[in-house]
Amino acid sequence: MQIFEFHFNPKKKEGLVFDSFVYEPENIYEQKLGNLYMVGELTNALPQNYQFLSNLALTIKNSFYHISAKSAAESSLRNSLKEANKFLENQEKNGNVDWLGNLNFAQISLKDFNLNFTKVGDIKVILCRERKIMDIGKELERSFSESYPLKIFSKIISGKLAQQDKIIILTKEAYELFSKEDFFSEIILVFEKNLPQKAIEEEIKKVLNKKRGLLSEISGVFILISLDSAQNVTVNVREPVVSKKKIDFKLPAFGDLIKVKNIKELSGRTKNILEKLFFYLKKIFDLKKTLDLKRIKSVGIYLKEKIKNIRPKIRIKLPEKISFLRVFSSKKILLIIFILILMAGSGMYLSEKNKQKEIIKFQGILEQIKQKASEAENALIYRDEKKSNLLYQEAWKEISGYLSSKNPLEKEFFEVKNSIEKELFALNKTIQNPNLNPVFDFEGKNFSPQKILLAGLNLYFINNSSNKVYSFNLKQKSNDFVEIPETVKLGAILKDFPILLSNNNKLIYLNKKEKIAPQTIENPYPDFNFIDFAIFGSNLYFLESNKKEIIKFSFKESENKISGEAWLSPETKKPANAPLSMAIDGSLWLLNENQTISKYYKGEAQEDINLDFFPYIEKPAKIFTQAEFSYLYILTQAQNRIVVLDKKGVLLKQYKFDDLNDIKDFIISKDEKTAYLINGLKVLEFKL
Repeated sequence: MQIFEFHFNPKKKEGLVFDSFVYEPENIYEQKLGNLYMVGELTNALPQNYQFLSNLALTIKNSFYHISAKSAAESSLRNSLKEANKFLENQEKNGNVDWLGNLNFAQISLKDFNLNFTKVGDIKVILCRERKIMDIGKELERSFSESYPLKIFSKIISGKLAQQDKIIILTKEAYELFSKEDFFSEIILVFEKNLPQKAIEEEIKKVLNKKRGLLSEISGVFILISLDSAQNVTVNVREPVVSKKKIDFKLPAFGDLIKVKNIKELSGRTKNILEKLFFYLKKIFDLKKTLDLKRIKSVGIYLKEKIKNIRPKIRIKLPEKISFLRVFSSKKILLIIFILILMAGSGMYLSEKNKQKEIIKFQGILEQIKQKASEAENALIYRDEKKSNLLYQEAWKEISGYLSSKNPLEKEFFEVKNSIEKELFALNKTIQNPNLNPVFDFEGKNFSPQKILLAGLNLYFINNSSNKVYSFNLKQKSNDFVEIPETVKLGAILKDFPILLSNNNKLIYLNKKEKIAPQTIENPYPDFNFIDFAIFGSNLYFLESNKKEIIKFSFKESENKISGEAWLSPETKKPANAPLSMAIDGSLWLLNENQTISKYYKGEAQEDINLDFFPYIEKPAKIFTQAEFSYLYILTQAQNRIVVLDKKGVLLKQYKFDDLNDIKDFIISKDEKTAYLINGLKVLEFKL
């Protein structure tokens, strides 16, 4: 085992105290409990608290290694936390409450490969395993109970480490810099070189020295515990850990402030008094993160004594024009001012009290969400992607419900939500903004394409308010159009030529331009509304929305009138929600409004596939496949996304286009290697 300790710039920041403590067993009894490591930080520290961390660490150490302690390391750690809470309770009883809200502390026990730890505040405990960086302290709550006695340390996390694992403990500033500059990855690579222990120490120093300028701007602790070796090595880069500039909160004597001769001077002095009083009241509230009367008792006593001893000598000469002020003596004026200050102070106190309660409430909610995200991260470590995905989705749903201006921690909630989304995009195989190549632009053509068809090397475009059909040859890069006698709403490809359904429910087959003759189709029932159209063999299948039916037609080019019949078996289950789109490859696939796909074969229902991946499907628009295709393709226009599934419903890829905002339709090439889509007036392609 190797232990590396680094202390950065301990004298840089006024009132900041930090230290680290490493304790090893001194006899055979203590060896049963293993090693004990602690890192502490105290912000806004007063001079009398410079030894606070050392005293707390010594209390924990003595209790942890006490001869009457149970043999289990976890039990000993729990016993030491009870003593730590007693220590903090006694500090408060004796009037030392300045550590409240300012204490950051982590305590770790390590015996063989058994890890037990706890923490409070902004200390980070990181596990490095196989180049993965995990914040294993996420689920530990930072809670300052308002009840008495205080129980700052309450939860313990236990786990089993593996060979080559590394535990890293950092204070807040050190963690933020290490994360930003990716020190973690560089340090892990040092250990992969299998260097002698002395060389490892030098290599770590080299890594840190690369950013010497940035490191000089922070103050904090970095400890690394490596399980690579059985030997202990301590690298100690330390200086005195505090800046001992005195912090003086002495209140001024009121009598010294108020010596005036006229009303003009009194106004200026009164303003000065008010400003100073509110300044000190604000200091009280700022210093006490968790507010109650007990914790400002000492300041209250001081104020009381000062007010009691006020002997202001005020001689006020009032101008004649302001005669109504004569009724007020200088003492009455001071009394009114003092009452106003008390009222303002009470309002500030109650407002701050309510604000703190809200913050504590939302801190608890955020920590619960972080805990769920941590569980998802752990599931991923053990390669359980399904469980990890579900847990991350649950955490995302929960945190999304708390994003509002009423949330005092809205910024922190957004940061956690973004980190969860990043994991979900990776788990749900999202490819963001793939390279798009322009194919054709309808700018200036007086035509807005709404649907796209592909036959061989020709793309066809239709618009349901136009009687023109545009074509574009992918090889020759040429375009042309055909005028037809009807406006068109749907289309499909039959034997490499478009067959179209007009708004008047007539078929137009474009296999020969000189013989364009609409054919009438007859539906088996009145009041029908065809919303989609697909072809398999020589049969035409129409999706009818009013009765949720599939109407099948056997197409014969020579006939003027074609009759249809209901394809779905009368006994089979129909879609529960309105179907939106249809595709055929031998089986028939219906994309439904409720984010499901219904599969049918020979008119019988087979199965429903739930589209429960992330991001959640919103307003699905089109499903597409063909007999020779291996996959199903889905367009969600509202999310500018094309989803690829296998034919068992397993998610394979998602293509998300953040730069597009008007995707109308898409089509896939025969070899399933290229996708073509319409965005506004432009036709684009991208590789699958």
